[in-house]
Parts: sequence; structure tokens; C-alpha cells
Amino acid sequence: MPVHDGVAPLPMFGALEAGAVEQVWIETGEVEGLAMAQPLRRLTAAGPTVTLEDTDPYRVLPYLGSEIHPTGRLSDAEARQWQAVFAGAIDFIETHLPHTLPVFALVCAPCCRCK
Repeated sequence: MPVHDGVAPLPMFGALEAGAVEQVWIETGEVEGLAMAQPLRRLTAAGPTVTLEDTDPYRVLPYLGSEIHPTGRLSDAEARQWQAVFAGAIDFIETHLPHTLPVFALVCAPCCRCK
């Protein structure tokens, strides 16, 4: 895995503390016991919990014709804003579209690690 600012992002797991090396090699299928410098953040609401993947520095897609620039992790304030918007969206769905909640759980479960 390439290292950016001392951490190696492991998408959907967090970011591994890596120090001053340029890349790390992981020979295990597990992340348990690894020194995670940046654990995953979770967005929670009354029912679903989803992963807020902000450890991958290349998660921002460039506009057509622009260069890709690594980006840092969201600030705590930005993560709180995501949480508020997510909770509001789930509240809206529960109030106005409750019949869609089972579909939401099916769609997000494989990629977002819903609980």
C-alpha cells in the first residue's frame, strides 16, 4: 500500500500507521491487531449504520481534465456535519418513505458495512 503523510490507507478498514516509509506490504487478510492511525468513522441513525470512508487520500474524483491531488481526512467538524445530514436523511426516509428502508439496507450492506 502506498503511504501518504505517514499513514497507509486501507479502504473500508481505516489507515495504518506507517512512519517514514513510502509503502507498506501487508501479508494478512485481517486488520485486527494492526496499528490503525485513523480508524473508520461510522454514520449512525435510528436503523442503519454506514461507513464514512475518509481515510483514502484519492477518494475525491477529479473533474474531467484536471489532475488528481491527494486530500486529507475530514475534520471533526466536517464528520459531524456528515453525521447530521445522514441522520436527517434517515429521519426523512422513515417519516415519508418507510417502505424504502428494507431496500436501503439491502443496497448499502455489501459496500457500506451496514449493521
